[in-house]
Amino acid sequence: ENPNITAIESDLVMGYCKIDADCQEILYKPVLPIMAHPPDRVSDLSMEQFIYLMLSSGNHHIKLDFKEIDTISKTVQFLE
Repeated sequence: ENPNITAIESDLVMGYCKIDADCQEILYKPVLPIMAHPPDRVSDLSMEQFIYLMLSSGNHHIKLDFKEIDTISKTVQFLE
């Protein structure tokens, strides 16, 4: 972790999240906001996990780049 990095830009799409980073097995349901760039539809990091990681670090601000309209409402729901 580099203390000089304070901003992180991230892309969100609707897709599937791997069960864990080391496993190739994919959790097929539900489709949820994931951290990925189109055309990718599988990630090892969900939007919720990403937000929790950023909040726990306490010193980052983030720019969320919503690549699909459905990711906006699901992210806002989570943040409320």
